[in-house]
Amino acid sequence: MDCTQGCTEDPKDKPAPIIIAICVNKEAKQTTEIASQKATQSTEKMLFPRPTISGLTDDPLIFEQSLLSQQLACRLPIRLAPDISVAPSQEAHIVEVSKRSIPQKLIDEVAAGGSEETAIDSNKIATRNWLASQLGGALGFYSDNKQWVRELWSEKFRLIKIIHKRAGERWYVVFTGNPRLRKFITATRYGVKNEKVLTIAGGAGTLESGAAAAWESSKGAFKKGGLWALIFTITLDTTEWLHDYQQVGSDGKPRKDFVDLLGKIGMDLVKVGLSAAIASVVVGVAAATAALVVAVPMAVVIVGTLAVAIFVGYKLDELDKKIDATGHATSWLRSLGQSVKDAAQYLEKSMPKDYEGYPAMFVP
Repeated sequence: MDCTQGCTEDPKDKPAPIIIAICVNKEAKQTTEIASQKATQSTEKMLFPRPTISGLTDDPLIFEQSLLSQQLACRLPIRLAPDISVAPSQEAHIVEVSKRSIPQKLIDEVAAGGSEETAIDSNKIATRNWLASQLGGALGFYSDNKQWVRELWSEKFRLIKIIHKRAGERWYVVFTGNPRLRKFITATRYGVKNEKVLTIAGGAGTLESGAAAAWESSKGAFKKGGLWALIFTITLDTTEWLHDYQQVGSDGKPRKDFVDLLGKIGMDLVKVGLSAAIASVVVGVAAATAALVVAVPMAVVIVGTLAVAIFVGYKLDELDKKIDATGHATSWLRSLGQSVKDAAQYLEKSMPKDYEGYPAMFVP
């Protein structure tokens, strides 16, 4: 129900109903044939079940189509006032899709893209899916920051310190170029704590602004373009996991279960947040060091931010592989699930009438 037109909480206030018709799609050829048949039979007699409306022909099977249209036409019970306008009807088309509509070869390629055989490095980390995830992250960064990236791509910035009589020492980021020609960065200089420049210079200048920039970068990894990039990464993880889940081990069970998927996705979420925060700190320190001496091109800062983020992500994955952090997280989730199941079994044993069959819902 659409409550955007002034719907209230009064039970008597009912918005206009929405009718959704669901049908099975047919081939275009069948649709064309049916349409042509209707066109040729529009003036002929058609067969219908006998209606229960009085006034129709007495013939139980045959009657004029035009008569049916007249008798079954919807009529309003009241006359609308001349000044009342009826909103046009809206249609929502729902198309049913299935896994079979996706080429199996594409599914297999994505599922195998996380294997070590596709890696281009000696540590077997930069697999085909890993590279695709990094590309998705770069596109997400550009999508979230394209406004200032376009305006400042060919500009430079410097970091200066100004001592005010009352406010004391303040650090500023100063940009080159004409601010009147820009729509986002509309001033010549900004304080290092300004929201517009926190992500641009990584909070360069003070420890407080650097911490704020790292926090903003971590949150940005889960919003807008960063969120879509994360969803893409999780999709790749799920496809890889599904490929392993369908493989049966020597014990007759799948090689991976749902807990393995949760562990991998959970570690990816942690690594995405850490990578964004660490990259922001590294870029902030480097930018502050260089901008105190020379004017730093913004193109170098932008490309450097992406490069540092990819490098940090690689090192986190390398550390994960070395200490098996994902495996430990999966084991912890599995033990947690077993603890919940044990508690459910205890409840079933203690109070069988109330909790009979309860443990079946908790499978570690």
